[in-house]
Amino acid sequence: MAKAYRCDLCNRFVDDCYSVDGIDIYPRELREMGIKKDSKYEVKEVCEDCHDKLKSMANKIFEENHKAITEK
Repeated sequence: MAKAYRCDLCNRFVDDCYSVDGIDIYPRELREMGIKKDSKYEVKEVCEDCHDKLKSMANKIFEENHKAITEK
């Protein structure tokens, strides 16, 4: 019997997941990803689509922080 996983972000059941232990995602970031949660949310397992969204969000945050530092 195959194991099913539930994505912590979109609640979709998938056959395979990405393990992203201990990442805290804040409401602002969740809203930008199209997910409606009202408080900080700990993520452990995500589907491929949400994993791609997380990578994109992390890159965006990194670029914003890098830009802010280099402009000083």
